[in-house]
Amino acid sequence: MFNERLPVHIDPIRMAETRRLLQGHLALVEMTRLGEALEDTDGEVAVSLEFGTDNEGIRYMRGRIQAEVSLECQRCLESMRYPIDSEFALALVHSAAEAEALPSHYEPLLVEGEPLFLRDIIEDELILALPIVAVHAPEECSVD
Repeated sequence: MFNERLPVHIDPIRMAETRRLLQGHLALVEMTRLGEALEDTDGEVAVSLEFGTDNEGIRYMRGRIQAEVSLECQRCLESMRYPIDSEFALALVHSAAEAEALPSHYEPLLVEGEPLFLRDIIEDELILALPIVAVHAPEECSVD
């Protein structure tokens, strides 16, 4: 299911116009900003993306990312595994005015005509999916 090689760069407008689907994996070690929040960068993120245009004429990129990352529990300071299974819907916009006019079910993705690094978009979504404060469940934490 997730065996396709993901491109490094994407032209999201062209992909939306051709209704592309992408599925594959990205290594966590390649995501340096995310890596700063993790205990280690072993593993991969499974990525599934759909590009298209909705009934309102809005070009979009919808996706799902799945990973298991290692965080430091802020209660006991030991390593903990944290599963991420996140869905997102990004509208492809060219200006702040377009972004402000979007329906609430979209987040804006500013597209300025240059190819985008797919890894950066996925890394942003992973960072947003991290907990504000990472803690074990009470029964799993070593602190009484």
